[in-house]
Amino acid sequence: PTITLTPTAIPNVVTLTPPEYENQTPNNCGPATLALHLRMFGWSGNQADIDKIIRPNEQDKNVNIDELQYFVRTHTGWLNAEYRVNGNTEMLKRFIAAGIPVMIEESISLAGSYAGDDGWSGHYLLVTGYNDDLQYFHAQDSYLGPDRHIPYLDLDRSWETFNRVYMVLYTPEQTDTVKSIIGENWDVAT
Repeated sequence: PTITLTPTAIPNVVTLTPPEYENQTPNNCGPATLALHLRMFGWSGNQADIDKIIRPNEQDKNVNIDELQYFVRTHTGWLNAEYRVNGNTEMLKRFIAAGIPVMIEESISLAGSYAGDDGWSGHYLLVTGYNDDLQYFHAQDSYLGPDRHIPYLDLDRSWETFNRVYMVLYTPEQTDTVKSIIGENWDVAT
């Protein structure tokens, strides 16, 4: 007989304790969101500490996810960081249920756009919870504010724009858990 494995069920509602909130400075959602993410692991810095390393030129309006990973790997000393594309909402919930917050890149429409600009922008978001009963993710948004409730479908649509890229930070003790959630995509070539 063949044994069929079924994944362990996760709770319907999980909310991780959010970090101390920090509002982003202009065009700085990457470093600000990473600062929030790192605080969930006891880091005491702020977005300026990250900014001076990966975005020293204030005219630079973009920070790529690999630059954020670089900061974690070279300046924290105790955390691992992995990013991948092709995430999905079920995977986000599995990470949260395991106590691991997830940083994603999404699209956002910013208020106050100027003539000829539609206000569209890339934006990082820290996902810190979910609620299956009410169908929303709980997130920390360095631009719109802390403790936001984002409907599953809305988050998935805005996340799709960036190929559902995500980054997880984790301690060495959490490696096996992270590998099991990422699954076959643990291999970067996949």
